[in-house]
Amino acid sequence: IATMTSVPMIEMNEGTNFHCKNVSFFGRINIDLIDSSGWLKTFCAISCISGSSTLATNLEIDHCYFDGMKIGVYYLPNNSDLDSLSLTNCKARTFGDESSSPSYDNNSFVVFTPCNTQFINNYYVAGGDTINACIVLYNDVNLDTVKINITGTSGNPSYRINAERNLLVNLDSS
Repeated sequence: IATMTSVPMIEMNEGTNFHCKNVSFFGRINIDLIDSSGWLKTFCAISCISGSSTLATNLEIDHCYFDGMKIGVYYLPNNSDLDSLSLTNCKARTFGDESSSPSYDNNSFVVFTPCNTQFINNYYVAGGDTINACIVLYNDVNLDTVKINITGTSGNPSYRINAERNLLVNLDSS
């Protein structure tokens, strides 16, 4: 049975630094016997949610592999240009959410708030037909204060014919 369906494998606190290199994250997927309309999945590999810290939060992921989870990385610290996120040379397959109205944030590889960001030489493929984006940005602040670099990142966010396929989706909540 899939465990960790609502918690990440690794949870960072805001204001900390974490570096991950050459790690394979394998989640688990099982049919939901209670609600047969969907599957139970590991929530995500790494998560950082906003708190009250005014210190920089830094997440660096290099040469890692992600498979068998809803989303790969859920990175939502709140200090904008003080925070950083770097994914380089990673490969991922995520399976998203089969709800009747799937949201971008539940159907992507990386969800993050504005910070100094690098996505370099990554490959992403959707494992489910509801995946509609590779990277989802929650844009609550002025993007003029941060740098976002996406280079050499490729793949296919969905295998559905005529599906919506996005490398980056900006969800402006204002």
